[in-house]
Amino acid sequence: MRPSMAEASALIWASMRARRAGRASNSSRSTSTAVNCFSQNVPGNRAALSDGGPLEGAQDSFRDRDEGGRSAQPRKASPAPISSMSRRRSVVMTVPPVPAMIGRRSPCDNCGSAGQGLHPGRILPFGHLVWPGGHAYLYLMRGMLEVGLPVRTPRGIGPGRESLRDETPARLRARVKALEIAQREAQRTQRVLLATTRALRESEERYALAMRGPNEGLWDWNPITKELYLSARLLSILGFESDTLRTTSHEWLELVHPEDRDRYQATLVRHLKGEDAHFECEYRVTDRDGRWRWVLARGLAVLDADGVATRMVGSIGDVTERHAYQRALQEANEQLEQRVVERTRELDLARCQAEEANRCKSEFLANMSHELRTPLNAIIGFSDVMRSGVFGPVGNARYGEYIGWIWDSGHHLLRIINDILDLAKVEVGRFDLSRESTPVLPLLESAIRLVSERATRAEVNVGCKAEPGLGDAMLDPLRMKQVLLNLLSNAVKFTPAGGSVSLEARHEGTDLVLIVADTGIGMDEESLEKALQPFVQVESSLSRRYAGTGLGLPLAKSFSELHGGSLDLVSRPGEGTTVTVRIPRK
Repeated sequence: MRPSMAEASALIWASMRARRAGRASNSSRSTSTAVNCFSQNVPGNRAALSDGGPLEGAQDSFRDRDEGGRSAQPRKASPAPISSMSRRRSVVMTVPPVPAMIGRRSPCDNCGSAGQGLHPGRILPFGHLVWPGGHAYLYLMRGMLEVGLPVRTPRGIGPGRESLRDETPARLRARVKALEIAQREAQRTQRVLLATTRALRESEERYALAMRGPNEGLWDWNPITKELYLSARLLSILGFESDTLRTTSHEWLELVHPEDRDRYQATLVRHLKGEDAHFECEYRVTDRDGRWRWVLARGLAVLDADGVATRMVGSIGDVTERHAYQRALQEANEQLEQRVVERTRELDLARCQAEEANRCKSEFLANMSHELRTPLNAIIGFSDVMRSGVFGPVGNARYGEYIGWIWDSGHHLLRIINDILDLAKVEVGRFDLSRESTPVLPLLESAIRLVSERATRAEVNVGCKAEPGLGDAMLDPLRMKQVLLNLLSNAVKFTPAGGSVSLEARHEGTDLVLIVADTGIGMDEESLEKALQPFVQVESSLSRRYAGTGLGLPLAKSFSELHGGSLDLVSRPGEGTTVTVRIPRK
């Protein structure tokens, strides 16, 4: 196991004291055990270094010094191998050429059988160093003396002497310790330098990848000298192959699209004046092929103590594709808006045409109703005369029955014609209500009496529930009675035998609420929408028990709205239907 430096120092000085004592008593040729080592240059090597050439070799010799300080004549420098340091007073070692860097070589590489005299297994390496300027230095890291103990003796390749005479172990240990600290510090500095270099390289690679991802390049501008630096990535965006380029801001401005120059310069000036915290501007520049490319420039100015910009650094990214997408999207939106405008115009035209057709229909129905009512009045009037026997009895009883059917059909047809005429007037806005103060309860009782006979034939129970103190309401009694008759007739029509129909009236605030409910077949949501449309009937197993035109609910809804109220319809299949009419009392 190799001894530590402290142990080695102690052993060296103990050995030197022992040798000094032995020589003082037994040797007449030397009385001092102080060891002196020096190194000398090889002249040819010095010339090679001064010329900047490679180091071809160096020689180092060691010799003992006598007590009087006189040194023995050094042996002639020779590349011969080391034989035995214990038998030689001067040893010459040849060091082969070394590279310009810190390194180590073992003397065994050049000393042939030197291991015979330098304690086999403990031959330690030489160190060599070439400093900037061409001066080479060689030092023996751990030389082997006669006692075979390691000693640190730094030496330069050049004339020089250093005596260990009168050295104490403490000074030797301090010298060895200082060398160890210096070596460790150099190694630590080298490790830090390598780690810093590696981190810098990784940071540069990471930044290059980060800039390559969004397709951006760097620029550096001096506002004072107008010098502008463009990175290789930025030049590649513009189609150039140069690594970097130094130009001026004036030349760069020539590349900017004429329509964008004023905006570009205004944005830049605002940032330089401190009005904008950051510089950001989108504009067009021409590439090497003469095509206009959209770029997004971002930057930040560095200000001195006086607030003057001395440097500005930023990035430029190619956003041509994004602008193309935006332009395509804008064109698509414009086309869509144009289509919407055209479609709206078409719909307005269709609506106007439909309204015109509806108006023509209403006018036609109104005219036809008047034309139909005139002959119908004659039919109803003459059949009534024949039933009453004004001019005498009808000879055959069957004729009397037929006259009754004529009279009933005439009145039914008259009601249909009246409904059509009323609906036509409502649609064209020519229907006027005759409002008057009307007692509510008599109006309800009259409507119940008119449908009771039909309900009895259909085996449907009809009832009325009125809140006490209903009083009067401002309404058109004829039209409101028509609303109740239409609702009650529909309820009786679509309620199976054994069912019931109810009419309820009450006050809710300032409104009069009329509710007609039945236990009939009911309707689904789709049928509810159809039931409120004119001339539409909901098909069902009971829909044709009584003939109808589908005008009852639409007309009732129109009359309710003419009174300033509303009509709501709630129904479920198999559970019946509830119609709620709400009109103001005043």
